[in-house]
Amino acid sequence: MLCLGGGAMKRKPILCMTVSLLLMTCTLHAQPKHPKVSLDVRDTTIQEIASILSKQANVKIKVAQNVTGKVTIAVKDIYLDDLLDIILPPLKLKWRMEKDAYIIEPAGEPVSGLERPPTIQPPVEPIERPKKAPGLPTPSQPKVEVADRGLYPGGIVGLYYDDPDHAEYEIGAPPKGPFFTRFVMKRLDQQINFNWNQPSTPHPLLGYQYWSARWSGKFFVPQDGSYIFMLENLDDGGRLYVDDKLVIDAWRIQPMTTHQSEPIRLSKGWHSIKVEYHQGPGPGASIRLSWRLPNGEKEVMTFPHGLIAEYFDDPDHESFQLWQPPPGPCFTKKVLTRSENKIDYNWGPTPHPEINDQYFSIRWEGQLLVPKDGWYIFYLDNLDDAARLWIDDQLVIDAWRIQPPTSHVSPKLTLKAGLHKIKLEYHAGAPPVNSITLAWESEHFPKEVIPPAGEQK
Repeated sequence: MLCLGGGAMKRKPILCMTVSLLLMTCTLHAQPKHPKVSLDVRDTTIQEIASILSKQANVKIKVAQNVTGKVTIAVKDIYLDDLLDIILPPLKLKWRMEKDAYIIEPAGEPVSGLERPPTIQPPVEPIERPKKAPGLPTPSQPKVEVADRGLYPGGIVGLYYDDPDHAEYEIGAPPKGPFFTRFVMKRLDQQINFNWNQPSTPHPLLGYQYWSARWSGKFFVPQDGSYIFMLENLDDGGRLYVDDKLVIDAWRIQPMTTHQSEPIRLSKGWHSIKVEYHQGPGPGASIRLSWRLPNGEKEVMTFPHGLIAEYFDDPDHESFQLWQPPPGPCFTKKVLTRSENKIDYNWGPTPHPEINDQYFSIRWEGQLLVPKDGWYIFYLDNLDDAARLWIDDQLVIDAWRIQPPTSHVSPKLTLKAGLHKIKLEYHAGAPPVNSITLAWESEHFPKEVIPPAGEQK
């Protein structure tokens, strides 16, 4: 809330009254503080997990009546928010904040109250009961259009599991299961190109033998044509799926070996990919995912990271001046980092429990997929307060000042088709409004909020 007048600007007395009222009620509705928890369960219901985490984190966790599902997982010292992001999506569940409680409910239900900004979730399967990959769509299924432009989705998501040890094995034979049993970690990889030699390991809880990994994500095919995929330096087992079709099956104990698919005809656009890997007896563990393009060139497949958002809590200030730069410092205390798929926010009190409702900053960095050569114009709409936008390291919008909701426009830029770097910095000053929307237009399409590339239209 701004008080227009000469010189420095301060909050109105009515804002102080509002703050006092909030302080009076904080004992009744204190926000959770993003606590860290540990969990080691097998075939445990969501209701039982909620009870365990409620006591451990000292927060309220409410489960809707129609929620079902069981989970097997073992993690240590992980933020409660991140843990819920891992175990709920495979069960088609979600969580949100309502006053002082976490609410767990089916993902398809409408929500009310404060909800976290959208995050990119990996297309994982239930941990305790992996599903067989579905077959290719039949011709009778309706065609789904996928956005060929916008913010590039987050890399390829790797889920890592610890498997039971085995005293015996046979070279050339399938590994002894079970696989993908005890979940250890999730991370975003830009390539599948690893060589873990003893004592190297992706995570201390995995050791150097008998563990599995599953990577899943999307990749962009630049042109129609035939593509050959390769699992190189594979030690031990590996399977590759493209558009849910098994194209390489090398699920066996073996020294470093290279396997390749038959030529696969792919159309320009987005395609899904999944790689499953099992490390058997040590000491070697390695895998590299490559492909051969229609022109004959071979390269390691790369999955550029998505839109990475870093959230910072900044110092409060007693005064500020309209149309002047924020008093600073900005980007001081980092609270969290996560992957997002668009920038179109009008936050209520705060984007996160550990961030105040005023004086915080966000930095987004990622890749922008431009569909065709031509001119493009970028917009920062509903901007309150400060922001600046870079495209390919060129500052194209500089609106780094305290202001009510305002729109800003870049010059007309000439861009080539393909991936371009994008960076956006944002600072929120005094409440009550904290908002920003990133949009663009081109000679090829009308103005729109920049969408997540690869999403269904």
